[in-house]
Order: sequence, then structure tokens, then C-alpha cells
Amino acid sequence: MPRKLPTTITIFLILFCIFLLASYSLILSRSAVSSSPAELRFRPLNLTAWYKDSDSFNNVIREGISDRTHRARLVTSIQRPVDSFSVLLPNWEVLVLVSNENQQTSKLRDSGLYCLFPRNETCPANFSGLFLFSGAVAFKCILPNRNRRDRPFRQPVLSRLPGKESNATCSSPVMPRWDFLAYECFSTETDVVVFVKGVNNRQGINKSPEEFSCVFGYDIKNAVRTAVTSSKQEVFRCYHPTINTSAAAERIKVSIEIKRENLVVPSVAYYTTPPRRSPPNSNPKSLLCATTMVYNVAKFLREWVTYYSEIGVDKFILYDNGSDDDLESVIKGLNEEGNYNIERIFWLWPKTQEAGFSHSAVYFKDSCTWMMYVDVDEFIFSPSWLNNSSRPSKTMLKSLLSTSSDRSTGQVSIKCNDFGPSDQKTHPATGVIQGYNCRRQAEQRHKSMILLDAVDHSLLNVIHHFDLNDSYYSWKELLLEAAVINHYKYQAWPEFVSKFRRRVSAFVADWRTRVNPMSKDRTPGLGFEPNKPDRWEKMFCDVEDERLKLLTQRWFGSQTPDGFKMAWQRNVREMVENLTKDKVKADKNKSPGICALDWVFNHSSIFVEMDTPTGALWHKEYCSIDHKYWWGTHPLYPLLLLHNRDEYHNRPTKALAWWDVDGYEILGGRDEVAGGTWLACSRQGRVAFLTNVWELHHLQRTKSRGDLPLRFLKSTKSPMEFAEQMMVDAHRYNGFNLIVADIPSKSMVYISNRPIGEPITIQLVSPGLHVLSNAKLDSPWPKAVRLGQRFKQMLNKYGRKEVMVKEMVEKLMKDRVKADKSKLPGICALDWEFNHSSIFVEVDTPRGLCGTRSTAALTIRAGGEVSFYDKYLEKDMWFERTINYLIQKKTRDCTTQLTYLYRNSDPIASLIENSKLSFRAK
Repeated sequence: MPRKLPTTITIFLILFCIFLLASYSLILSRSAVSSSPAELRFRPLNLTAWYKDSDSFNNVIREGISDRTHRARLVTSIQRPVDSFSVLLPNWEVLVLVSNENQQTSKLRDSGLYCLFPRNETCPANFSGLFLFSGAVAFKCILPNRNRRDRPFRQPVLSRLPGKESNATCSSPVMPRWDFLAYECFSTETDVVVFVKGVNNRQGINKSPEEFSCVFGYDIKNAVRTAVTSSKQEVFRCYHPTINTSAAAERIKVSIEIKRENLVVPSVAYYTTPPRRSPPNSNPKSLLCATTMVYNVAKFLREWVTYYSEIGVDKFILYDNGSDDDLESVIKGLNEEGNYNIERIFWLWPKTQEAGFSHSAVYFKDSCTWMMYVDVDEFIFSPSWLNNSSRPSKTMLKSLLSTSSDRSTGQVSIKCNDFGPSDQKTHPATGVIQGYNCRRQAEQRHKSMILLDAVDHSLLNVIHHFDLNDSYYSWKELLLEAAVINHYKYQAWPEFVSKFRRRVSAFVADWRTRVNPMSKDRTPGLGFEPNKPDRWEKMFCDVEDERLKLLTQRWFGSQTPDGFKMAWQRNVREMVENLTKDKVKADKNKSPGICALDWVFNHSSIFVEMDTPTGALWHKEYCSIDHKYWWGTHPLYPLLLLHNRDEYHNRPTKALAWWDVDGYEILGGRDEVAGGTWLACSRQGRVAFLTNVWELHHLQRTKSRGDLPLRFLKSTKSPMEFAEQMMVDAHRYNGFNLIVADIPSKSMVYISNRPIGEPITIQLVSPGLHVLSNAKLDSPWPKAVRLGQRFKQMLNKYGRKEVMVKEMVEKLMKDRVKADKSKLPGICALDWEFNHSSIFVEVDTPRGLCGTRSTAALTIRAGGEVSFYDKYLEKDMWFERTINYLIQKKTRDCTTQLTYLYRNSDPIASLIENSKLSFRAK
């Protein structure tokens, strides 16, 4: 029998093994934290944020990433590497920041960049703007669906051509999230103000400044640290660093270090040296400025600016939270009129309204004495003006600020009256003051005007007012008899529902977040979804109040040849007159090469004067799609659709197939560049198809129109409900025609967002034969009329018998007969238009071959059988593919079965999904 080891040796061996295991575990652990300053890491993500959708939660572990590892990201359209950094924003948007050290904004903006992600996924990078303080050029792209399941998320690579450098993304740095980030920095003469999200997360609960340090520099080992003197909300103040002369010329990144966690917050903020003090009276201060954070307020801005400038506001400061409604052009037009001083701050950061207001209080302290914080739907007025003022005066607002006996006032607050929709169904052309005249009984929250010298060092605010410093300043709240704010809060439904995009306050839950249902920040009776309540137009109407309406009619209204108009309406007409009569031609070298050079040159001015074969001026844009369909009246087919898609042959496209879109099965072709489709259907019997509207000018930084059919197919709303929802953001797209249909409910709706300036077109499609090309539904274009007539003839030939789809495709959609030149619409040069006047198009252009890329036929029988036939061109070969299936039917318990009972007498048929593929040489 072997001898036992002594007890002391046994204990020693056990402890030794435990020690080895602990050491080994510590070495392998990626989340181990060293107390050495050299081991500080930039944390890629905020792990404390929880989301209902698990796919939106990035649970990547901490990684030791030095910012130097991803400063030089190659942009292939530029001849040298440039700095870039990506941040994941809400709604799967990716913000890509590119250094602008060499002032190359215009070159970057026009480079046609793409975001390249792992798995060879590509997305266009759309120019968003230029950050004023960091100087970074901002682009946005959408994180592809396949990459949303990856952990961790990787930063994309920018490239001029899609598909290039995709291998480089495999080793790209981890992409930080917007909710744990140092995003802005501003230097005063005495300290540095750093804006950081994700540290002080709860309103009213702020961590002590002693828990943090400001960190300056890329290299953590050699970074300079200074003490934090204030920590309130997202605003941190700290001392300036001591930087040597050679380092002062470089861009220095700044962030906040959380001492207890030995952690540095990821940062896109850069330190700037203290500003030099201006000589006395070199730039005199404005007595009263107005600041607000805005998103897509272009159509409201002129009324707001006109009103406030006449009653005492000297300067307007707009923190633009990512507008895409041509706000920049509207501001430029107003400033050029010479009467206004409007400054736009590009402020893209989500849910940072309090931080933006804090920023304005410190940044504009040297140029504004008082700052007024009201939104563009809020108008201050005094009831005394009704009887005492025949015209506005620039002293009116300033008289509310202080009196000779009350010079210690640091803040003046004014209560609000909230107005309801007042029977309005669309935005009133005369403006919100004239359009809304019925409000709630009880006054609501207040807004304030603040003496910037009185703002507390912490810059703490709660939207409606600021904390004041400890000196002699006091806070005055005006009585309703002295002044009141008309808050046009609950407007016509299309305007109000646009607010469901996102709340701008850091501490107010978004509309769709199912928390705090009784909060004052929520709309009574609305809930968490943008579903229009019954009698919305009559809601929030307790008191009819036309005081400001009558006052502004007196001040700003007048009779014109077109009737009674407000000043902001007349100015719009003058601006249109000035801008649209511009006849300056463009440089011929910058021609797009679509039409004949002389024609393009003649049409390159804003205002065009040119003789054409017919006198009509239209514009044609690819892609061009012709839809001919029979809806609702055929004895066998509730829907019979034929379709030609014209496109450049070199544009990447995927053929007909089932594909997953956010968990929804969708059948159709796919544009690989933008990710959308032109014709698709779902297993539930929903169909959507799209054409582009030909127009002379196109909006920049718009969404892809191919996204529209997908939005409907993923929706559970009826076609009409979906169309009404489209009213919210139809302006974000270039011109489109969209048909959406739900076969089981026998409902089809036509939607178009053109002409510009008119309300969106929503039209129920009546049963019968319809033609949709690149103009309005059933427009009588020559080839559309020809195809419609021949389509009807062939249907009459078949009678009540089954339609031979391939025969119809060959006889109708392959028609190369050109139109009579005298009947062409006069869009481009006559020869160019003539070559595109056939149903099937083949033409060689400077950009390459262009013409009919695919022909499709979609038939849906009365019993629910769907047949989708597609004939498509790929690598100079024509292929055919047919996919058949049965529409899924919902049972009473709301589950879905994969069978469909049809023709009453037939047995239940199993789900069919047959696919066949053949091809022949072109």
C-alpha cells in the first residue's frame, strides 16, 4: 500500500494548482483590467444599455484598441489615406467620419463612395454634412441585414467602387455605439467642455467629477490627463492640458476616463486650443438670440423667422439634427434676402437636445447676451399687443426681459398653450398661426429666455430652463396676462406623425418605447404606435383662441392679386421667382453624358428656354420600368401583370428569388447597389411595384426608392393605411410611382410624391386595365398606349381561357417598334428619344449599354395560386426562371397555415414552390 503524502504537502499542491489556474485564466481573460495607466483601453461599446430587440444589442467584449490602429483607412477615390472613424447610430445607420485636414469636402462629397462591410456587403455612403468643431466630413450608410447578426460590429471601409477592398473589412476595428461616446469638445479661455454620452444616464443623477479625468492624446501611455471640475448630464468640464509646441499643431483626441473602471470612453472629439480674446467692441453682441434643435423644418422656418425677427430676435441658431428636407437651401435663401441672421450648426448626434442647448449657452456666450429657447412651432406674444400695436416692434420681446428695478433677473420663463389639429388634415398653406385656432384649456409647460452670463458653470438644463449660477441672478416667471407661448403641438396628422422618428431629449423615452405611458411627454390617447386616433382633427380643442391669428393678420397680411396672403407666403413666391429664373449654363465638361451634348448644355441652367419638336420639356431618368396590368375583372386572374425593366447593363442586379428581409420572405429581383427592388410579392398575397418619375432635377442625399416596395411587404397595414403613413416621409425620396396591393382583401392603391410642392397622390385603383410608366398612372405616352391596346387585344383573344404568359411576353414585351417622332414628348435630343420609344429598348450610351434588362409576368389566380415568371439578362445571356406558390391563408386563431382552399369544390392543395431555370444565347 503506497504511503500517503503529508497533509501539508497536499494542501500546498492544491493551493499551487489553484494559483496556476487563476493566473492562466487571468491571462486569457480579455476583460481583465490592469491598474497600470498604460493598460487603459478605449471601450468599443456601452454594455449597460438594454434593448427589446436582441439583435440591436451588441454584446461585444471589451478590446484593447488604440485609436492609432484605425486612423488611416483607405478611401480609394482619394490618392492618399485619410482619417476615418465609424459609429453605429439608431435604426442601423452607420456614421462614417472622414478627416478634412486638406479641405477636400467637395471632392469627398462628389466621390460616389460606398461602405464595404464583411461578407462582401456593400451600401452607398451618402454625404450628410460637415461638423463645425471637429472639421470631420460625415457620411451615412445602412448596416446590411446580414451584418446585423455579427458580433462584434465592424467598421466599414470606404471605397469609390462597390466590391473593392472587401477583404480588408475582416480585420476592421470594432464599431462603437452612439450611446457610449465622447462626441464633441469646445474650449473656452479657462477650460475644456467635453460632451459625452453614456456616463450620466439618468436625469437628476450625476456622478462626482472626482470619478473622472479628461484624457488628451492618441497614445494612452503618454496621454495628458487633467482634472474634471464639473459632471452634469452629458457635459464635462476640465482644465486645459499643457501641450508642447510640436504637439499643438496636431489633431489631439480628447475623451473622459472613468477612473474606477480604468476605462476611456471611445471618442470622435478633438481638442482645440483656447480662443484668443477679441478686442473690445470688435464684434458687438446681439441682445437677443434664439436657439432650437431642428429636424426637417424647412417649410415652417420662414414663418417662424419672419415673426420673431420683427418682434426683437437679432440672430437665429439652428442645431440641425440631420435634416434631409433642403433646410440648408432655405436658410441660405433667407440669409441672402439681407434681413435675417441665421446660423446652422450641424449636430447629428441622436438624443442630445440638452447637450446641444448647453453647447449653445457656452459657444455663443460671446456673441449673444440673452438666449431664447423655443421650437419652430412655438410663438411668444403678449395679449397687450392686441390693442396697443398696429405693427410689430423689435423692442417687444426685449421689454419682457427685465425692468430698471429688476436688473438681477437671469431667466424669464413663459407658460405655453397647446393647440390641437383644429380640423386641419394637411399643413395649412397660410402657416401654423393662421391654420390652428383651437387649444387645450390648461396651460402647459414653460419655455425660457436666459441671460447667458447667469448660466451655471455646469451648463445643466432640462430643456425648459437652465440652472443659474450662485451670484445675484433670479428667475422670473411671467403671468399669462403678460406673455404666453402658442405651442402648435398637435398639428394635422401627416405633420404630427413625423415626430415618431425619434425624441431628441436624452432623458425622454422615444415614442415607440413602451415605458412611462402616463408621462406628460406622451400624447393622450395615442399610445406607442403612430396609429391615427379616431377624430384626431377634433382632439385637444377646449378653447377657440384666435388672438395671435388676428394679430399676425394685421401685422403680416395683405391683399394681393391672388387674394389675402401672409408675408411668408409672398416671400416664398419672390424667392421662387429669383431662384427659378436663373439662366446660367453649366460647364460642358461636366455634362452627365446621358443625352446629346448640345441638348444637355441647353438644359443645364435652372430656367430653360429651348425649342423642341413638340414644345414640351420632360426629363427621363433610369431606371425605366413599364407595368401593364389587369386588375380585378378577369374571371380567372385577380391580377395579371407584365413588366419591362430598363437599366444600365453594368448595374449589379440579382435575379428573381426568395430572399429574407428582416425576417420576412419576399419574392422578387434585387438591386445589389442600393438593396431594394422594383417588383416583389409576399407569401401573404401582398404585391408592390415601382417606377421612377422622370424629372429635371433630383434631390441629393435621398433614400433609395427601391426600399418602398419592401416597406409595404414587411408591413401589416392595409394598402390605404400604408399610403397614409407614406405621407410622413414621401419627401425623402426622389420622384416615384408606387402601386401596393393586398390580393386577399381585393385592395390596390396608387401612391406618388410628384409633382413637387403638391400633396402626395393617394388613389384607389379601380378594377380594369391600367398602364404605369414613368409618369402618372395611365398617362398616354406613345409606347404605353400601344402596349395597353395590344395587351387588351390578347386578353380578348384568350377570353375566359387560361392566359399563355410566355406567348404574351414574347409578342408584347419584345416589341422593338419605335414611335412616330412627331408624338415624342420632347425630353431629350430627338434621336435619343426615338431610340427609347420602343417597348423593348436597346441603346448604346456613353455610360455603356442600356435597355431592357428583364421582363416579368406575375399572375395570381382566383384560388390563390401565384406564378412569377422572370426572363433576365446576365453576362450577355438570357435566362428564364419561374417560381410558383400558394398564398398563405390566416386561420381564425391568427396562425398561418401553408394550404389554401380554392374554387370551393377543389380539395385543399399543398403549398407549391417549384423553380425552373433555363437559358439560351442572346
